[in-house]
This record gives sequence, structure tokens and C-alpha cells, in this order.
Amino acid sequence: MTQTIKSTSLRGATAGVAKSLGLSPKSVRKAVQEAKLAQQHINLAQSRSHVSLEREGLFNQIRIGGTDSQFSRLTYNGMLPVSLPNGIKLAILPDLHAPAHHKGIMWAVKEWLFDYKPDILILIGDVADIFALSAWPKSPRIPESLGMEITSARELIDELIRVSGCRHCFIIMGNHEDRIRRWLMNFGQKVANITNPNSQEPVFSFHEMLGYGPGDKVTFIYDRKQAGGFGGGLWINNQVQFIHGYIVRPKPGASPRAVADRDLKSTVHGHTHRPGENFREILIGILSAYEIGMLVNPNHSMMSYADLLNNWHPAFMAAEVVNGKIMGNVVPIVQVEHEIGRRKYVFTFDGKLYKAADRS
Repeated sequence: MTQTIKSTSLRGATAGVAKSLGLSPKSVRKAVQEAKLAQQHINLAQSRSHVSLEREGLFNQIRIGGTDSQFSRLTYNGMLPVSLPNGIKLAILPDLHAPAHHKGIMWAVKEWLFDYKPDILILIGDVADIFALSAWPKSPRIPESLGMEITSARELIDELIRVSGCRHCFIIMGNHEDRIRRWLMNFGQKVANITNPNSQEPVFSFHEMLGYGPGDKVTFIYDRKQAGGFGGGLWINNQVQFIHGYIVRPKPGASPRAVADRDLKSTVHGHTHRPGENFREILIGILSAYEIGMLVNPNHSMMSYADLLNNWHPAFMAAEVVNGKIMGNVVPIVQVEHEIGRRKYVFTFDGKLYKAADRS
């Protein structure tokens, strides 16, 4: 029996055990494989527990809104100041437009999030498309369902938080989430102020529709007029502002450059659906400007205007706090031919190649 267990083959190792126990070799092999997998999960959990204990000191140094170190804000209007210590990692994902997000690309992005393990996840606007309330002319053959869009956005946000293992998720309102407010202004004034008696939140607000509460790991950021896509965002370490953005210039890098020049602040934003970078030195230091692409499927039925604005390129941003500064890298996602006549979206990070799923 000892010689059987020492066999180099799992099939050979389990044959003798199965015979002595009166079981089928297949059932014994399955039990052994499940035991090995369970042990791997235990080892992984222990390693992550060790890491989380080490990083607990970093989390305790985080300051939100000045002195508050607790992630207890469900909503915030304006530029939310955040102070992050060295070693904190951030993942910044641009326009998703759920349910029009590119599911194939998101497969690879989720794998990257699992590997990268960011402490903070920033969704930098247009998380949901809110197609049902759009003022754009729409084909009568395209179904409209605000409930379906909200459900899709909630499921996607929950999955990104779970896969990344992030400590907190900041969701900056974009111009597409702002479609809700604009619709209420134009057509829903009589119901705009209805509040949920349990949460005391406006029923017809993006965060209330999604169903999150103050105890969840999510903060929604609007501007001071409770609008989206214009003046709300994160101001991190008195160095970089993260906003959705609304200024659009024709060349990559020019849009965030215009914002940085206006505000004299380094800027990261989405909105333009393309990646670009711009740097220039002024008297107070170097102004950095990034636009970080999109994660949209341009062939989705809700993206019919993509043909008019076809300078779209998928990308996202990874960042880490080093010496008190936000060090960020835009990660472009490109198409390569992996089989004759077939192309696939891929990107590389830290020496690893991430491939999009075939389904989109």
C-alpha cells in the first residue's frame, strides 16, 4: 500500500487505496483532488489574512474628508479630499456603460484585479449607460428597461468589488448617470423629491436605485449641484484630482490637459473613451494629465453613436502611492491576431499577458 501511494501517477496512487476500501478509483481520485484544492484554498486564505493584517496599519492611516478615517460616506457632493499612505494601490476603471460594457475585455480586467489586489477601486464615471432615459433618438427595435440597466450595473459593481478584494469603491458620477437628474428636471418634477422612508434617500437617485447603504464599501460622488460628470470627484494627497470630465478636445491627451491648465491641478479623467497623457512643467511643479480610455463594447445596440465618435480605445489605469505621490500608469488594451483571421483584445501588466474572453 505504501508503494502504491508513492506512485508518481495519481491514477496509480489511488488504485490500490480504492481496491482496499471497496470504492471506485474515480471516486477516490476525485476525493484526493478535492482535498488538494481545499488545502490550496486554506493556504491562500492564510496568506491573504497575513497580508491584510500587515496592511491594516496602512488602512488606519487613510483619511477621508480631512480627519475621518472611516469609509462611512454613502454620498458626497464636490471634490472629496482623501489622504493615502505609501503602499496603497488603486485601480481606476473608466466608462463601463453597463449593460453595454465589453464582457470579453472585462473578463481579462477582472483577472487583473484579482492579481493586482487594489486597496481602493475608483469607477470614474458612466458606470451605467441609463439608455432608457437618454434624449438621443433611439431605434424602436432596441428595448428600453431602466430596471434591467440598474440591475446590470449593480451586479457588475458587486463583482468588481468582490474580485478585486478592495477596501472601498468610489463611484464618481458621470454625465450618463446624470441622465436621471436631467429626466427629473424635464419630466419628473412631481416625483423628484420622494424619499425612501428607511434610508431617507431620494428614491429617484442613482445610488438609491442601486440599493447601497452607508454600511456598504461604496461612496457615490456628485458635484455640488448634485449633478454628475461636471464638478465632483476625488482630490487625493493634495496632488491629483480624479473626475469624470466634460471638456473634450480632438487629440488624445488634450482634454485632461485643458482641465489641468484651467485648475492648475494634475488630472485623471474618463469621458472621452480614449487613452492619452500630457505633462508640462510650471512654476509649482509638473502638471500631469491623463484620460484613461473606456471598457465599452462599441457594437452594443446602445452604442449606435459610436460610429460618429469612432476614436475609442479601451484602457484603464493602475496606480500606487510612492513617497506620498500618486504614481499612475495607463494600461492600453490592444487587438492582436491570435489565430488566422481572428483578433483578440490583450494587455500586459507586470510581465503577465491578459487575454479577453471570446464572448463579448
